[in-house]
Amino acid sequence: MALKESHPPAKCVDVVLEALARLSTGLDEIIADFDLSQLSLAAPHLVYLLECDNSPMGSLDAATKTGWRYLVLQRGSVVAAAEVELQRQGTVMQFAGINVGPYVDGFLRAVAAAEQSEPGQQKAGYKVRWLTMPTVRAMALWLHRRQDEWLIPVPPTFQRYEAYVLYRPEELFELLARPVNEDFMLELECVQV
Repeated sequence: MALKESHPPAKCVDVVLEALARLSTGLDEIIADFDLSQLSLAAPHLVYLLECDNSPMGSLDAATKTGWRYLVLQRGSVVAAAEVELQRQGTVMQFAGINVGPYVDGFLRAVAAAEQSEPGQQKAGYKVRWLTMPTVRAMALWLHRRQDEWLIPVPPTFQRYEAYVLYRPEELFELLARPVNEDFMLELECVQV
């Protein structure tokens, strides 16, 4: 099943490529192994922020568009994700950062889960969005179509829900209301040190 393509402003690509060129001339370890002549950008998708402020989860209507995110490819393989932040009602764009961590792989696996969804859950015609929910420690692929939304969360799940599973927003929000497993959090923090 095909997902709908998004079309960001042309300037977004320039902002990312200029930032990658600047970073490559510095001492940035994240992109030290990248060959700039072999990099390309693909799969642009909007990024949204949903803040809950320690209250029960609301709805996706409360999510704020914060920018555009691209997959960074080197010789056809995904090596990172780069984000452009929108400012002043989306008229000004600036480079927000590059990520080579688990959320890049998580995004790819979530897209694969959407593409492999059961026939009764076909997602053709849905726009792909990236949803960050920092106050509940969660990120998800957001499949958006008017009056029909799905979320596919990526790890870490903190043992509250399953990753790479399609959820209706209200269903995932109910699971996100559960407390984070603190023992699991301590284990995760120890591993990251």
